[in-house]
Amino acid sequence: MYVRHIVALLALLAVVPALAGCGAKDLSTAAVAQAADATVAEGGMRIALQQTLTMPGAGRIETTGSGVVDTAGQASHLTLKVTRAPDVVVGAFDTRDLSTEVIIDHATVYTHSAQLNQLLGAGRRWVKIDAVEMARAAGVDVAALPQSGQDPAQAMRQLRAVSGKVETVGREKVRGVATTHYRTTIDLRRYPALAPAADRAAARAAIDRLVDEIGVSEIPVDVWIGEDDLVRRLRQKLPLEIAGGPIAIDQRFEFYDFGADVRIEVPPPSEVTDVTDLAASGAATIGP
Repeated sequence: MYVRHIVALLALLAVVPALAGCGAKDLSTAAVAQAADATVAEGGMRIALQQTLTMPGAGRIETTGSGVVDTAGQASHLTLKVTRAPDVVVGAFDTRDLSTEVIIDHATVYTHSAQLNQLLGAGRRWVKIDAVEMARAAGVDVAALPQSGQDPAQAMRQLRAVSGKVETVGREKVRGVATTHYRTTIDLRRYPALAPAADRAAARAAIDRLVDEIGVSEIPVDVWIGEDDLVRRLRQKLPLEIAGGPIAIDQRFEFYDFGADVRIEVPPPSEVTDVTDLAASGAATIGP
């Protein structure tokens, strides 16, 4: 169901340029990028997240999660739990345990859940998907874009492409820390300029294809920056237009415990089933 559009969304989350900027107290796009840069430089951190996905014919799917992120290694280890989902999505699965464990290593995603255990063979606990290959099958070459990855901190790195006015919403506390709440827009069309000169043509083609798939080029974003110039909360809303109707994705990330000693290990091959080819085949053959 809408496989190509979901794959394109994964590609969107993988678009992560390098960051630069100046002081976060300056109400400028560079200020927001500076705060993101400083946060990523902290290395290990903990994260809490909430996501709401609204799809035509399926209703609302609400998810919460927590875990750790290694920004230097572009890796994360998360535990996610579906807190609300319509029957058409849950199907015959055991609704008593809708939690999922996710390990992300750059663009490779490993997933484990009780539901998957019903489908995998003996000894196999994890499903592996190469998100870059899936995106390429859907016609989006994210490898041509500046830095590709899938860990949640990549959403923060997207702030390098902030464009236009940065509006100050107000002062708020996030997990007891005083922050300033800003509102602005990420412009995907700015990404090609962030790539090395020799790669800009390929990056521009990838962005054009991505925008064509998801139907939007600008993403509204809210960011909460503490007095220490670190991003404490990030929220983005992705309104996507597809043939079956609009898809709305609302994501909120909270970052804390900066500098934590994070060690993330990928599952051993003996416990992994690689379904990249199967998923990529579906992405290439299923249209809007």
